[in-house]
Amino acid sequence: MNSPQRGATRLGTAVLAIVATAAVAPLIACGGSAEKTPVATPAPATSAAAESPAAATGPLAPEESAWLDAVGAINARVQGDTTASPESAEVSGEDLRRLAETYRTCSREITRLGDPPSERLRPVHDIVLQACGEYDEAAEVSDQLAELLPKLESGTSEVREFSEVSDRMAAALINAGSLMVDAQAKAAQIRIDAGQW
Repeated sequence: MNSPQRGATRLGTAVLAIVATAAVAPLIACGGSAEKTPVATPAPATSAAAESPAAATGPLAPEESAWLDAVGAINARVQGDTTASPESAEVSGEDLRRLAETYRTCSREITRLGDPPSERLRPVHDIVLQACGEYDEAAEVSDQLAELLPKLESGTSEVREFSEVSDRMAAALINAGSLMVDAQAKAAQIRIDAGQW
């Protein structure tokens, strides 16, 4: 007969699998890697760059390129932190809370970067905001899982709740990853249109 602890371990391992799958899928779609990338801080945008018609159709201004690089680094940082190999196959409440903080990095960093330096970058900004909203949802769910983990006993309502909440986490992570792929594709198209790809 399975012990409650062994059941909790299996569920915890399932959560790690959810996190790994949801994190790696968008990277594969983009041909990227899970290496950690420092988030660069672009130079403050000038009002002339934001208002100039040439800036909206010509080559990217330095502050536009820096902003796009910084946005790409946000995703690489979140993905890198969540795909790091765990020290153990068992997941703990501390692991889940650490994941929650990692997911919240997205909103913190896009808020720190602020508005894009030109309107042609606005679509990328808006998509990333949606992705960060999904990561925030995953963070909230991860905190819930951390609270549920110590209460798990095979066959109880906590196990069912843990499973249901895990499904919510998977959905949020998949949505976030898909949106980040869309944002990266939009950023790439902007660079191509500007003749800088």
